[in-house]
Amino acid sequence: MLLVHHYFFTTKKDETPIVLYSPTTDSSVYYVKEQKTQTLNQGMADIVNN
Repeated sequence: MLLVHHYFFTTKKDETPIVLYSPTTDSSVYYVKEQKTQTLNQGMADIVNN
């Protein structure tokens, strides 16, 4: 079984950048969680703020 992660780069209503991911293998439903990897979060913040 192949496990695929889907990443979503977005902002909250207050324009705070956030990276979400879904570790599900069923591509028709995404159960998203906040990404905890600091490198991805900082990269997204740099894109939004610059």
